[in-house]
Amino acid sequence: METAIIEHPDRITYRQLETPLGRTGTPEEVAAVVLFLLSPMAAFVTGADLPVDGGQSDGNSRCRTRPDGWPT
Repeated sequence: METAIIEHPDRITYRQLETPLGRTGTPEEVAAVVLFLLSPMAAFVTGADLPVDGGQSDGNSRCRTRPDGWPT
């Protein structure tokens, strides 16, 4: 069984280095996007992917070395 990433500080550090913003997102930041999509302001948004990943999906990750023991 997988363990939560919060139980692995080295993996959290790796993810923060891998993300262009240099940090992990907060639940409030994710919720803000959800609230926007549920609001009338997003009435014309259809069939779109909206990544909420701090820029990680842009393909320009900053860190290229995985911590020891991290599966590749």
